[in-house]
Amino acid sequence: MSRSTEPGLAEPSSAQKEIFEEHLGEAAFLWTQWEAALGSPHLTLGDVTEGDEHRLLAHLDALAQSASPGVEALLGTALESSEADTVTAGALALLYSGEERHLQRILELFQEDEARRSLLQRALELCGNPSWAPRLLPLLRSEAPALVAATLEVLGFWGHEPDPDLDWRLLLAHVEPRIQAAALRLARVTPGRVEAAWLREALESPSPAVRDEALLTGLLSGAEGVWSRCRRLVERSSGHGRLAMMLLGMEGRHPENLALLQARLAEPGACADALWALGISGCVEAAESCLPLLEDTSLGGLAAEAFCCITGLRLEGRFKAQPGDEQASAPGASWDGLAPGTTGVELPRASLGAVREWWQQERTRFRPGLRYLWGQPLTPAWMLESLELLPMRRRHALALEVLLRSRGACQVPTRAFSEVQRSRLLTARAGMHRLLVDRPLEGRGAEPPARARVPGPIVSGGQAPRPSVDASRMLAVTGGGMVSAIGDGAASSCAASRAGVVRISALEGYALWDEDLREVEPARGHQVSWLTDGFSGLGRLIVLGSAALRDLHPAVRQDDWRRSAVFLVTGNDFYRGMLQEEAPHAEEREWLRGQCLHRLIPATLRAAGVQGAPRTQEVLFGEVGFLQALQRAREQLERGVVERCIIGGVDTLVEPHLLRALDQLGLLKGPERAVGLLPGEAAAFLVLERADAARRHGASVQALVESPSIGAEPFHRFSREPAVGAVLAEVIAQALGGDGGAGGRTGLVIAGLNGDEYRARDWGHALIRLRGRRLLPEDCPEWYPAISFGDVGAAAGPLAVLLAAHAFRRRYAGTDAALLWMVGDDGSRGALRLRASHPLMD
Repeated sequence: MSRSTEPGLAEPSSAQKEIFEEHLGEAAFLWTQWEAALGSPHLTLGDVTEGDEHRLLAHLDALAQSASPGVEALLGTALESSEADTVTAGALALLYSGEERHLQRILELFQEDEARRSLLQRALELCGNPSWAPRLLPLLRSEAPALVAATLEVLGFWGHEPDPDLDWRLLLAHVEPRIQAAALRLARVTPGRVEAAWLREALESPSPAVRDEALLTGLLSGAEGVWSRCRRLVERSSGHGRLAMMLLGMEGRHPENLALLQARLAEPGACADALWALGISGCVEAAESCLPLLEDTSLGGLAAEAFCCITGLRLEGRFKAQPGDEQASAPGASWDGLAPGTTGVELPRASLGAVREWWQQERTRFRPGLRYLWGQPLTPAWMLESLELLPMRRRHALALEVLLRSRGACQVPTRAFSEVQRSRLLTARAGMHRLLVDRPLEGRGAEPPARARVPGPIVSGGQAPRPSVDASRMLAVTGGGMVSAIGDGAASSCAASRAGVVRISALEGYALWDEDLREVEPARGHQVSWLTDGFSGLGRLIVLGSAALRDLHPAVRQDDWRRSAVFLVTGNDFYRGMLQEEAPHAEEREWLRGQCLHRLIPATLRAAGVQGAPRTQEVLFGEVGFLQALQRAREQLERGVVERCIIGGVDTLVEPHLLRALDQLGLLKGPERAVGLLPGEAAAFLVLERADAARRHGASVQALVESPSIGAEPFHRFSREPAVGAVLAEVIAQALGGDGGAGGRTGLVIAGLNGDEYRARDWGHALIRLRGRRLLPEDCPEWYPAISFGDVGAAAGPLAVLLAAHAFRRRYAGTDAALLWMVGDDGSRGALRLRASHPLMD
């Protein structure tokens, strides 16, 4: 080995900074994509959630979790950027952290920086927290109208009732229309605060925004005269009745309202808005009014969209105009706050002949006098379900109708992140009895608007973990530390993996032949170069392990080590042992194994700055050695020998002698081998305690570990025996409890695949066996850590546990139970089930 076998921790280089810069750049890009997706005519809420939003939140999460001064400086610079998306992404990341000093900084900029205020406003809206409201209320007394308006809009987005002493008269009589409009919107969550005289004045305002807000506030409060004013706005030939048309569409079953909208189709300035409203009406007559306009060069896309929204026709195949027949369609209606407006979205055109033929066959199933949405009669249940199914740009109008027809009880903020929207949808479903689709929009004696719940901080996905009946007997993960090619610590590594960050680089010391180029190129893999450059052998393992242990330090005090057991798992050098030409080096391998047994743990602890010697320590080998360490840790904890166990894995497959072995065995991915593994290196450590003991002393429980299951095939990877998944399926079944009920609660699989086809076949056969026994759901998602980290050998087990624990804690796992399985090429197989911790134990 070069340099020293007992090196100190190297200071992180610029590699980690580059990763954080990538997080910020990707977050800025995805923010723009996400905002645009809110008006998409093609994407549903699920598409947006699993697409741009998922990735955006992952990058924001990675930035928010870092306490590094460098990251804070990076985000501070982002706030001063001239790029709007970078400013918003930086503000979101700072607010996402939940730290008081970051909130204070954003509020100061929100107050002082007029150029960036709208960007900071959007970040505040999305990261709304009930505890922040008192910090915003003093801003309403500002002399700056734009600041007062922006503050009112933030509070209105949250649905937060302002200070009872607020002088509504001053706000509603303000010379700034934006303040009047924002005050009216906020008044919808403060019943009785707007007097009828003020509302009448607002309804006659020359400002369209003020009139629109007055219409909605008046309808929700049951004020008199609002509906007649709405009709007059539609009757005006001068326009400015966009929202009023949409409201008439919601009452489109009534012939006089439908006739008024149909009459506006003949007016060029109002036709687009009338088409939008007719699509909302859901009436058979409205659908037929769209047919003559399907071939219109400017309105054909809007007419097709409205027709499909009523009838449920999918505009694809023969129903969609062919590229040669389709002309550019004018921008269609979309959402610009409260009412449909215009945007650059191009809508597909319909083939008139095919649509007419379809309509002649299907029209008989549509009854006059009923409203339809996507071909189904409009009911409260279907309205709420459609908020998950409709294209994004049509959800805004539907959510507004849900709000109006429930008299404010069912509020779904369609411009919030998905978790907030789905939380509100659950509340709306619980109060579905208030959603009366046959009730007129204008009415008195209705219940007052329900006070809205302020959206919580943006934390993606997941569901509340369920307690386990035997949780007190499980092992609790109360700390973790990691170093990998994509992070200096566990939090940054897990967040980077979630965000899809990959760092693949050229590896020194071994080259591969490229037949096409007729030249050699370096092997590639995932290496922690800023730590391991210049180290090899035992020294490389020590430098990796000590870095991960240092990340673990906050969870283990110095005096805790003397009452702890340390188990460290490392590679078993299986690949070099399989090569006949490596036989002369068997003595060297045996010497290295002895060095690991006797020196790896003490040297790693010293390099990490650990002063006390653990009560027990043991080195194990191979991928499944991690599960063996878990079994021994459980035994020692249950016997009371120690108070906690620290289990780690450290391994590297990127050194030249290992790359040579992997290549000669046909495992290494390269120019001449498209299917194979990319080697990596990493170290990961877990702190484990008895769950009941952790609860007693108030430890933060990140995950609960159930009993591992271990087995072995009677052959190894290179024995020419086929992989049929028998042992792998059996150990997984044992880990799941052997019954479908337990397995059915496992909503995530963290798979030990590494790119090797043999291992993939083994898992494929095992999966067939498991599903045949109904031990895993058919649609159970799978995570593949090797995509982010490469094949990290013996470090894979603890690394995967930390991935699951982090996902449980950050609530993006989507489940409260995960299965982890691993395969060793020496024939070993193992599996483990993890659970999210009980809420009372956090």
